[in-house]
Amino acid sequence: MKYIELGVLDPVSGSNTFYFYQRGSTGILVEANPGLIKNIKKFRSADKIINKAVYAGTEREIPFYISECAGLSSVNPNWVEQGGEEWKKYGRKETIRIPTIHINDVFVMLERKCNLLSIDIEGYDYEAIKSLDFCKHRPQIIVLELLPGRCTTPEIVKLLLEEGYMLYACNSANGIFVDRCYENEIL
Repeated sequence: MKYIELGVLDPVSGSNTFYFYQRGSTGILVEANPGLIKNIKKFRSADKIINKAVYAGTEREIPFYISECAGLSSVNPNWVEQGGEEWKKYGRKETIRIPTIHINDVFVMLERKCNLLSIDIEGYDYEAIKSLDFCKHRPQIIVLELLPGRCTTPEIVKLLLEEGYMLYACNSANGIFVDRCYENEIL
């Protein structure tokens, strides 16, 4: 199994790919926050680890807003400014400039079919998945953060359904989408 995890935060706790890593699978982990990379490398040394921000535009470097609560950090200024109670509670620690990588370029680096794509990139999930070239890079399973009340949640679901995925399961934080081509194999 090969996976891509965009937005790692913690390489073990809450990771959608760690279970597979423990069983010998490897993949690519992309995390924008440079303060988290050392810990990711410590626990996921067999994975390829990229310290860049997933970005759909053409800029090679963009601002990254780091929160006192690392899990809220984002490249999306609207997410930060309108981030609700959590951003008000924790606030912004600092803003740094971070190199970018396009989601399609991450897939090219994998060099094999992606079985599992996990995306949790605070306020930028929709832009990232929308810019994926589904004709060239089509993961069998996509796990995305779908928190209630987020304005992009309906757009993410609509986009993936239109791209031929089915919403297999949804819990309080994530939606799990399965490519209909693999529906009988996976389920």
